[in-house]
Amino acid sequence: IECPVIERTPQQKLRNEVDSLFAENHAYILGGLLDIMVKVLNELPNVDISSEKRPRLVEYALLGVAAARVMGYQDSDFIDRYDACQMDAIERAIDSSPVASAILKKKKKDTSAICGLNRPLSQIFDKISEYKPPYCADSWPRNVRAFGDVLRHGKPAIQKMGIECKNLGKVGSTIRWHIQPTKDFFAQNSQE
Repeated sequence: IECPVIERTPQQKLRNEVDSLFAENHAYILGGLLDIMVKVLNELPNVDISSEKRPRLVEYALLGVAAARVMGYQDSDFIDRYDACQMDAIERAIDSSPVASAILKKKKKDTSAICGLNRPLSQIFDKISEYKPPYCADSWPRNVRAFGDVLRHGKPAIQKMGIECKNLGKVGSTIRWHIQPTKDFFAQNSQE
């Protein structure tokens, strides 16, 4: 939530004036919020989001669409804002992860599979390390196991950016992963 900057004006009220106004009106404020919530809960059974547009927190999205309808907005108004906020959060997560940033950098330079199908994690670690950002000496994984942990934790964000990231499990003494761009990755990067 971003709050606007409050400009200083001659009409600016002192704290005790604001408290007094709130005390006089809090019943109306609470009543208005509860009225809206009742309408939202009545609208909720009528809300459906198609399976291809259904986000990860589907119950929250259903409630948001119901609230949008009650407030006079279109279903798409809420879903589009929700998707934009989610992508913004994912981009921040990617930016804060040197491994995810390196994977994206590698994919933008080389759109073939990063290390092909069914490769040992150690080989992927070596390839991705070539794209390690210069600012991350302390935060870069020190070994293959730590690299695997970072991939596991970052997998949802990496996949939202259009790169399939799948742990294929342990085969013999090596853990194999598959990392490659999806059709979404090519669509996103052709628009840039």
